[in-house]
Amino acid sequence: MAGLYFHIPFCKRICAYCDFYKSVRLEQMDGVTAAMHRELDERQDYLRGEAVTTRYFGGGTPSLYAPAALKGLLNHAAQLFDCSGAAETTLEANPDDLTGDYLAGLREAGIDRLSIGIQSFDDDCLKLMNRRHTAAQAIGAVRAAQRAGFGNITADLIFGIPGFGGDSLKRSLDGVLSLGVQHISAYHLTVEPGTAFGRRAARGQFAPVDEATSETEYALVHETLTGAGFEHYEVSNFALPGFRPPQRLLLAWDEIPRHRARSPLVRRRGETLECLFGGKIHSRRSRREGSADPTRPVQRICHDGAPDGRGDRSGRGRGTFRSKTAGADAGRGSTVPPFGYAPHSPGADGPPAGKIPDFGCRDRGTFRNITRHATM
Repeated sequence: MAGLYFHIPFCKRICAYCDFYKSVRLEQMDGVTAAMHRELDERQDYLRGEAVTTRYFGGGTPSLYAPAALKGLLNHAAQLFDCSGAAETTLEANPDDLTGDYLAGLREAGIDRLSIGIQSFDDDCLKLMNRRHTAAQAIGAVRAAQRAGFGNITADLIFGIPGFGGDSLKRSLDGVLSLGVQHISAYHLTVEPGTAFGRRAARGQFAPVDEATSETEYALVHETLTGAGFEHYEVSNFALPGFRPPQRLLLAWDEIPRHRARSPLVRRRGETLECLFGGKIHSRRSRREGSADPTRPVQRICHDGAPDGRGDRSGRGRGTFRSKTAGADAGRGSTVPPFGYAPHSPGADGPPAGKIPDFGCRDRGTFRNITRHATM
């Protein structure tokens, strides 16, 4: 089993929680697209004939790309790899991008699954996070996608946001259930130093919720979604029966470093990171332990061995990491081309004082940096 992941790092606005690799320099989109086509050609022998079962456009905001550009990448990949049996082709999207014409274009381009970053149904919470849509737009986007023929939709939510638990979180959970989506990703907010929230926290203007609140909100998410028939199959992910994304089967028991933006995290099934990085991955230290090293700690994740995802869950790896905030459920280990970026935008609390450091790919999702996707 193999997969293709296309990283689209562009955003119109930077969310206050976001610690992913991104750029607001939209004029560079064409250049990055050309670079992805070149990389497809350079990697055409990499999978050695292994069939591609899942294709994923993540970001950033992939819904900024025109359907023709997405179709061009998919068609090019199909010329080089066996994509005939691909079970899903997913696009991460912002609600305010999903117009009727755009959705029709996505269907024509070959996109059959959407991962929509709703995050909350509370407009005040959305403003705090510097999101560029409203709750009403989120509802309208999902309804429009369903009318356009999308029958496999993921909705993202964020919880653990100070001041927006309790009734606000309940309304968000009820709102997402009322939409009839097939998959829900609910991520706990992590306040990172390089984000607007992180800078506010450093000034004493923002504080993460305490552990008791985290546990209460997590229990509310779990009980509400499982009570509605969703299977809680990963720490931040819930699916109706038959709707686990196939890219989950690309996971395995490996040691995964928090990689930098340019790390070539592209692997075949069964190829461990030791093969790519040797013993270096064992020497990486965590900034949370007081190290000046900008790399991240090693993670593990529990692997389901059965083809249907219902294999043994021994519990190994539970509690070893905390889920990240936004975005959907695909791997993000891309080799990012060396172009300029802006880790902030107006309304996102501005840049930190002094020199802005090189921006790394510091993804915190439970799946994002733990995939065997061939990354383009």
